[in-house]
Amino acid sequence: MTRLYPKSLNIETTSICNLKCVMCTQSAEDFGRAKVHLSENTLEQLKPYILNAEFIQLHGIGEPTLSPSFWKCLEVLNNNSWSSTNTNLVSLSEEKMIKLVNSSLKHLSVSIDSPNVETYSKIRGANLNNVIENIKKLMSYKEQYKSNLTITLNMTLMRENILELKDAIDLCVDLNINILDTWPLNNWEGEQFNRQIRNWTFNYEDQLPWKFQELYNDEINKISIYANEKNIKFTYHKI
Repeated sequence: MTRLYPKSLNIETTSICNLKCVMCTQSAEDFGRAKVHLSENTLEQLKPYILNAEFIQLHGIGEPTLSPSFWKCLEVLNNNSWSSTNTNLVSLSEEKMIKLVNSSLKHLSVSIDSPNVETYSKIRGANLNNVIENIKKLMSYKEQYKSNLTITLNMTLMRENILELKDAIDLCVDLNINILDTWPLNNWEGEQFNRQIRNWTFNYEDQLPWKFQELYNDEINKISIYANEKNIKFTYHKI
């Protein structure tokens, strides 16, 4: 009997993260989950599924590049599958950058959430300049090794960063990246998502694009035109 495998896989190689982004459950006092890497034993069991899948997503709530299992997954990937992951790219050795561009991974999305150093630090608690330098190195290795890896930027849109989209498009141009993906902050309501973090009283509901819908949609319309002029693919969701 021929064994059937799922066409699509979503593998969380870790629930551990090196950041505490203000809108993420990683920054909650009670995370509510064990913070662990995917075990090598589980990965071994998943290998046949990885080899036969057509679409593979290698990320979840954690930072994939921290996990030994993520790097082992890259060695197993079928070159004919569409595989992607999401990273904050805050810290990555040049050796691992080379592994990335020489792997069968097809798409690497880098979360920035802001092109502004201060806003980025406020939202993500890290140094944007380090991320930009890492992107530049990665792009250089991509060219050096003639890699087909697609590298894109992404932003979670909220009141704090909605007026920074033009600068984000300009950053894409500067980095020779052709795609900026955006999506609105999840439409969740409740005080449990509020944070007192990095000297910021973050009120989740005040940050929701649905609370400033006209401004949000006006900016999306304006930036979609600007992005087209700059030959940047700009993905968005109107509300």
